[in-house]
Amino acid sequence: SLDTDNQEIVTVWLSENSLAKNEDLQSIVDSFTGRYASWAAYAEEITTECNEIPEHLQFYIDWEKMGRDMSYESNGYVEYAGELWLFEGR
Repeated sequence: SLDTDNQEIVTVWLSENSLAKNEDLQSIVDSFTGRYASWAAYAEEITTECNEIPEHLQFYIDWEKMGRDMSYESNGYVEYAGELWLFEGR
């Protein structure tokens, strides 16, 4: 049985996808990596978590374009209720 948070994750994924043959609901929960306000917010968070960007260079980074490029390479996401929900390996 899934708790309320995990039920929401499964509901979001299934709002735009179907359950694969022999797939269980826990695998959807396990693949969930987070929710973000936008692709730009995701790009900024993942980049700044993994890299130290000198303050004097931060102005030159276009998070919108970086997020757009990231979206081209991802198929494991759902845009739901104005947020971006990411699922790894889906």
